[in-house]
This record gives sequence, C-alpha cells and structure tokens, in this order.
Amino acid sequence: MRDAIEDYLDQVMAHASLARRDQARVRAELKDHLAELAAEARKHSSTQEEITAMLESEFGKPEVVGKGISNAKGRVRTSLKKLKRGLPIAVAVCLVLNFSIRCHRRTLLRAGQGCGTLYSAGQPGTGL
Repeated sequence: MRDAIEDYLDQVMAHASLARRDQARVRAELKDHLAELAAEARKHSSTQEEITAMLESEFGKPEVVGKGISNAKGRVRTSLKKLKRGLPIAVAVCLVLNFSIRCHRRTLLRAGQGCGTLYSAGQPGTGL
C-alpha cells in the first residue's frame, strides 16, 4: 500500500508548486491522513485497487488536490518569500538614493544655490 500512497503524493506535489520546505511539511501531513485511511480500508479487507479508488474518492483527484494546495498555500507563501528576499535589495536602493540626493543637495548649497531657487517658479534662469 505504501506505493499507492507515494504515487498519489507524488502526483499531488507535482501540481502543488510549493517551496521544498513547505512541500515536505504538506507531504508529511497528507501522508499521515492517507495512511490512516488506508489502514481503515485494510480492516475491511479491501484490495489494492479499492484502496486507491477510496483515496481518490476521499481526497479527490491528485491534480485537483495539488492545485488546491497551490492556490491556498503556495501562492501566498511564495509571494511573501519573494518579498522577503527582495526587501534587502529595496532597502539598499533606498539608502543609495538617499545618499545621492543628500550629496547633490550639499553640492548645490556649497555652490551658493539653494535647492529652493532651483525649483521656484518665476525665477529668471530657472527655465520655469
């Protein structure tokens, strides 16, 4: 019976599109539930084919289950993980831009041009 459960899990995970760590957790949880169902079916002396059919009838087709897991867990968590990975880059870009703006502002102030004179309307030579 182990093979039927493993085959079912392989099919589900192929459609779930989860991160490795999440996939291992979800697979272990599903395996526990499937093993319980299979053990219950064995008590009633079911054949291998009957057990496989029962797994699909209780849990659903592996493709549907996998896509459901992907929709429920995979996309949200994957998006959050991507955001988490991108956060240091975004912070670095903000710091570089902040530093560049401060340096440019200091250069303008040292040259005798205030930032306000560059952007104020109606000043001759500003192009505004």
